[in-house]
Amino acid sequence: TLNYGYTGILYANGNVIDDNVFWKFFSNGLNIYYFKNGALYKANINTGEITKILSDDSAYLYGIYRDKYLYYTSDKYTNLSWSMQDLIIYDLENNRELTYIADVGDFVMSDNKIYTKGATGEIPKLTISEHNLDGTETKLVYEGSSYMKTIDNMLYFVSLQYLGGLYDFNSHKHQIKKYNSQTGEILALTDYQNGTPVD
Repeated sequence: TLNYGYTGILYANGNVIDDNVFWKFFSNGLNIYYFKNGALYKANINTGEITKILSDDSAYLYGIYRDKYLYYTSDKYTNLSWSMQDLIIYDLENNRELTYIADVGDFVMSDNKIYTKGATGEIPKLTISEHNLDGTETKLVYEGSSYMKTIDNMLYFVSLQYLGGLYDFNSHKHQIKKYNSQTGEILALTDYQNGTPVD
């Protein structure tokens, strides 16, 4: 995008796709999914054809999965802040909302799972949950965590140990761990350290 604030001109292969597009968008190489003026759109990169998917003034794109599932947050069910919303899973093939996961503060995705972390509550009690790509079969992965990301279908996250005193991230020790969704094994990669970890 050519950025001017929170919105900009969206380009693909040197061609203008759309204007006034919110800065966060996703592409699978064939289509681009983006948010503009209270609605979510899909644009075909080769033809430039634009299709409106849905309207939602509070929507914020989180990701797509192979033109099959769209993940976005919204306050349509729960009136929370911008960073603490419900994650809605939308079926792109059948043009319908599948389900939503309440109170999501963070979201990452691998090739076969999605992971969410709660947004509200005490830091040591924030939990990471694992779900199928369609939002089914929720499983608790870890309680007491902060940052998380996926690399090669492995989930890496930071576990927290509260030290007492002033209640913020610097009052904790942290440890980086790796979770294998195939085996369920959680492996500690570092010792516990003070301060806030770097991504």
